Amino acid sequence: VLYLRNRYREDEGPEWPTVHKLLTLGTKYQVEELREEATQQLHRRYPRKIQGWAETCRTDSDYPGGQSTILVSYSIEEDFVIANVARAMDLPEIRLPALYGCCSLSFETLVNGRLLEDGTRERLCSEDLIACLQGKENLLVNARARIRMSLFAPETRPPANCRTPGPCAEKTAVMHTRFNTAEARPSRMYDPLRPEEDEIERQCADLGLCYDCIKFYIARHATLRQ
Repeated sequence: VLYLRNRYREDEGPEWPTVHKLLTLGTKYQVEELREEATQQLHRRYPRKIQGWAETCRTDSDYPGGQSTILVSYSIEEDFVIANVARAMDLPEIRLPALYGCCSLSFETLVNGRLLEDGTRERLCSEDLIACLQGKENLLVNARARIRMSLFAPETRPPANCRTPGPCAEKTAVMHTRFNTAEARPSRMYDPLRPEEDEIERQCADLGLCYDCIKFYIARHATLRQ
C-alpha cells in the first residue's frame, strides 16, 4: 500500500473512505504511520479545541441541501459510521465528537440506523444511541440557555482596559437582562460549536459597548462554549 500525503493541498484532505482504509490497514497490520496519518486527518475534522471548530463549522446540519464549510469534506451522515469505527478501534477522542455530530441527525436515522450503499444498515450500539438521544434534548433546551444566562452575569467583571467602565457596566446589565429572558423553544438544535461571535458583536455594538468590552465578551462566550 502506497499513500502519498503530498497529493492533497494543505487546505484539503482525503475523503472518509480513504481515511477509513488507512485506519483499517494501519490497525490490522500494525503500521503505525498509516494509523497516525488517519488519526491526524480525523482530528482535522474533529478538532480538540473550540477554536478549531470555528474553522470547520458546517452548515449542512442547519437545513436540507445546505453545503458544508468543513475543511475535511465528510458528509454529516459519515459521523454515524465514524463513531462506530472509532469505538471498534479504541479512538475515544474521535468517537465522542463523532457522536456529537450524530446528535444533528434525525431521530429516525438514529433509531433505525443509516442504510449504506452495499445495502447493509449501520446502527449505533445502545449505549451510544442513548447518549445521542439525551444529547439532542440537552443541546436543544439546556446548553444555549445556560450560556446566555452566564455570558453577561453581574458577577462578571469588565476588562481592565475598558475605557468607559461606568457606561459599559450599565449597558452590560441591559445585555444581561436581554440574554436572561426566556426564549421560545428553538426550532433548530443548538450547536455550541457553531460560532455566534458576529451576533454577539452586533448586539453589543448596537448597545454601545466599547471595543475592548465587546472583544472581552466574545472571548468569554468562546470559553463558555468550550
